[in-house]
Amino acid sequence: DLIDEEDMVVTMTHFGYVKRLPKTTYRAQRRGGKGVTAMTTKEEDYVKEVLVAHSHDYLLMFSNRGRLYIKKCYEIPEAGRTSKGTNLVNVLSLEPDEEITAILSVAEFTADEYLVMLTRQGIVKRVNLMAYRTRRTGGPCGDRRACRERRAR
Repeated sequence: DLIDEEDMVVTMTHFGYVKRLPKTTYRAQRRGGKGVTAMTTKEEDYVKEVLVAHSHDYLLMFSNRGRLYIKKCYEIPEAGRTSKGTNLVNVLSLEPDEEITAILSVAEFTADEYLVMLTRQGIVKRVNLMAYRTRRTGGPCGDRRACRERRAR
């Protein structure tokens, strides 16, 4: 209730820097406009993901290891328009050599919505969005047997 409800722009770079800004920071350009610098990056770094989300939306962040990290949009550190942002390692508890490959914004988890995921090897998986409504700090278990073994310890 204390956090303002507004549209935010969430930006993530290839090297894993993430930031959020109010949508009102950007404005429409007129014809022949020069443009606005939205982010400074290192030489080899580039902007990988840009999405508009409500400040109370959930951000589903998928890693290259098949893990899912869920954060509220307002939990991503806000930064200036030209800053590069905060490294994701400082925001999420990522393992070594783990990186976020995709970010998705979800307003609420409903039973009639699905996520469709594809792999490079051609595997397609459709998952009900309700399966991701519980938040775990380490991400959900992809293998049920490994999950049972972890709980048994």
